[in-house]
Amino acid sequence: LRLPCPPFNTKEGLRLVSFHDKAYESFHSRGSSMTSPFTLLKEESTDFLLLLAGLFLFTGMVLVSDSFANTGPETSPMIQVGAGFENSGNGTTVLLRVNLGYRRSDGSIESTDPIAPDQVILAHISGNMSLVDLNGNQPVSFADLTFTPIETQQRLVRNPEVGAIVYGNLKLLSTQIERNIAIDEYLGIKVSVLAIGIGVSQLEDQTARVYAQVAASALGYAMASHVNDQLATFHGMRVIGTNAEAGVLFNLSSQIRIRLAAGGAADINWWGSAFQSNLSAYTSLRADITRFFQIFAQAGINTFWDSQNSFSASASQVMVGIAVSY
Repeated sequence: LRLPCPPFNTKEGLRLVSFHDKAYESFHSRGSSMTSPFTLLKEESTDFLLLLAGLFLFTGMVLVSDSFANTGPETSPMIQVGAGFENSGNGTTVLLRVNLGYRRSDGSIESTDPIAPDQVILAHISGNMSLVDLNGNQPVSFADLTFTPIETQQRLVRNPEVGAIVYGNLKLLSTQIERNIAIDEYLGIKVSVLAIGIGVSQLEDQTARVYAQVAASALGYAMASHVNDQLATFHGMRVIGTNAEAGVLFNLSSQIRIRLAAGGAADINWWGSAFQSNLSAYTSLRADITRFFQIFAQAGINTFWDSQNSFSASASQVMVGIAVSY
């Protein structure tokens, strides 16, 4: 059943397409393959991405600002904002890095551990986003932002005899926004109901402290669209996502710490006979100078795979910059 739809007026730039007509065209353009009922988010997705990022930042800042009025021994705002440069093969862009939230801890030594702090974070917004392309190309060519309403991390075991700490973390209803023009990813949205992680590290008194951690998220929604208009948008279920990191933290003094790390992430998303996946691997260097300043550098590779379009693409990426924390 097709209901009447207002016509296009391309000269004036007006597009009045009803929801049911868009869904109808999307369904029949893909033949008899099993298709999700969600509508396409391809049109104006740059503005959509900016809108979502703005909503994330606004929500975080409201909650963080509210925490100033309630700051006490168990509550504190967590604010880190940084800037730098990013290059994914399409030119150099100005990079924005954010790490915002509302942190609850008991103020103990355990809660200030840089690797395994005992803490609860509310309205946590973190990630990177390119804002300005220095070569005049399309703006917002890269974004990787995550919003988590609530997450907690706790120490599970501290064994001085073995010289190790085991810690776990839990995240609920995380939403990730992705965009990477270099690998033809126009817009990606990943929502996970639950994420569970576990890690192990040496004790706090080590000058060179080795650590490793792994996490898995499952059950949710996934969407991924292409820069190429000829390729269909994927909508489906987020089956599982995993990420892992290992590294060493050098405690050079009470005011200076340097962290070297390597890690990666992968996910599997499915609907009918179609599968979609994003994979990444990276190495990073981070220097914390007092608790206020951080210098960061990261190099890696990102891959976008989509079975329903028989498509895959990879691109290297470099990010460098400096961040300020409150």
